[in-house]
Amino acid sequence: MKNASKKNGDKTEESFGFLIESLEDYAVLMMDTAGRIISWNEGAKKIFGYSKSEAIGKSVSFIFSTNDRKLKMPQLEMATAKKKGRADDERQHRRKDGSLFWATGVMWAIKDEDGNLKGLSKLVRDISERKNMEDTIRHQSLHDTLTGLPNRRAFEDRFALSITKAKRNKEVLGTIFLDLDNFKHVNDTLGHDTGDILLQEVASRLSSGLRKGDTICRIGGDEFIILIDNMKSPKDMDLVIKKLQDKLKPFFKISNKQIKMAASMGISFYPEHGKSPRVLEKRADQALYKAKEAGKDRFEVYK
Repeated sequence: MKNASKKNGDKTEESFGFLIESLEDYAVLMMDTAGRIISWNEGAKKIFGYSKSEAIGKSVSFIFSTNDRKLKMPQLEMATAKKKGRADDERQHRRKDGSLFWATGVMWAIKDEDGNLKGLSKLVRDISERKNMEDTIRHQSLHDTLTGLPNRRAFEDRFALSITKAKRNKEVLGTIFLDLDNFKHVNDTLGHDTGDILLQEVASRLSSGLRKGDTICRIGGDEFIILIDNMKSPKDMDLVIKKLQDKLKPFFKISNKQIKMAASMGISFYPEHGKSPRVLEKRADQALYKAKEAGKDRFEVYK
């Protein structure tokens, strides 16, 4: 009976081993106590790109990113598994071609009946598709779907940070409220599709006229708000305005139509005109209203 039980146990273990070996959606690695790989299933080959012969004998650290190896994360994970029995992680791993991908992983300590460490095992699941979807959703929640510019939510966060930075560095922060002149006429005469393309091209031109650290946001319709950081004096704004106006001067060519576009702008400065995003935006909007009343295609500073 004992021999029969042993044979049945051997068959079960053999079947389980075959199941692990044939798994394609999960990488299953077996390691010795030093972390050298002694088993590499089909899933590991598929996910990491290394054949069994290429992986066997290597330290498990070779599937970790360069940065994680510098931080000694493989050693930390093994130490945690040995001490606590298992170590869970979610991190980027490295494929044979050098590309990184997000994965969840679990490392277990393998012990005998007496509690002696016999080796380690690690299960890895590729979650890059899920991560990409999360990144897409996060990006969409913070950006205007038409122009790709930061939306109101993202802008408010950046506004608060910019004020904090300006206060710390004793700098001037400029707020520009920009509204396109006669945009409604374009929509009414050429259609909303043309209007949407025009907004996209306007956003691109305005963005190209700003420095890397500045922020432009579309808040709706044909209205944009721009933050100009790192100014020593309000006079620095003159050059910014000229660049933006110059970017809009050339005709926009859309659907074989040449469209002339200009913008009116209202400006407020931190700390001269206010010390909160709400006040600065309101006063830039008030200055914009004066610019519109004065004849459009111009700018006004809040007074």
